Amino acid sequence: MSAFFSSKTLFIFLIVICISIISIFNYLIGLIKCATLINEERQAMTQSTKVTDELIREIVGAVEALRYGSVEITVHEGRVTQIEKREKVRFGHEISNIRPTVKAAARN
Repeated sequence: MSAFFSSKTLFIFLIVICISIISIFNYLIGLIKCATLINEERQAMTQSTKVTDELIREIVGAVEALRYGSVEITVHEGRVTQIEKREKVRFGHEISNIRPTVKAAARN
């Protein structure tokens, strides 16, 4: 038996070190793969979200056509797929201009 380590203890120690190094390499490889996938996804998103002049004209046209309302832009997988315009019609608040509903008229 040696003064510091027996050969069996040294062998086990080396195996544990090798397993630790392999685990660290696997972890680093996983991080690199993850970073690569994120980068590829980012590039795909920026390529698919290119805003064209036609799209800008459609959005501006929808906004300019409204007096009161909203314009909703639907995006699916990084691409504009739909522009929806909701228009509100506002009425004055004068009591004389408001007609009662059928239910309200029946109650009177």
